[in-house]
Amino acid sequence: MRTLWIVVADNASAKMHATESRGGAPTLVAELAHPEGRLLSQELVSDRPGRTSRDSSAQPQAFAERDSPAELERARFARRIAAFLDEAHESSRFAELALVMPPKLLGLVREHLKKPTRATVVATIDKRLTSRPVDDVVREVVAVRQPVPLA
Repeated sequence: MRTLWIVVADNASAKMHATESRGGAPTLVAELAHPEGRLLSQELVSDRPGRTSRDSSAQPQAFAERDSPAELERARFARRIAAFLDEAHESSRFAELALVMPPKLLGLVREHLKKPTRATVVATIDKRLTSRPVDDVVREVVAVRQPVPLA
């Protein structure tokens, strides 16, 4: 049987469960924690945006950040998840991959996965299911999965 990894994540944690591709009993194989993902934007920054003035007669203007600190933390965690999955795939720890996470995080993780790892994705569920029992998540993944062609 081919090993299926099911990644169940939110902005603060990611758990990787291994099972047979047909949905056997899942085993927790890895866990990543990102406690910063639970913080609000104002808890991630220490100050207001910086100020500047172009010349001595002009009024000072505040610098605006393009992305909120919470969005930056989400992107940082997505890169970390993708790097972990790329390394695991290169080590042949799984043949198929299912991603279960909120829509924004899912998009970022997919964007950062290397092409060979991305090709192993057989199911995506764009919901936050971290509080659900893993057996329920496995059933949902098996219901929506698409087979990956044998290499």
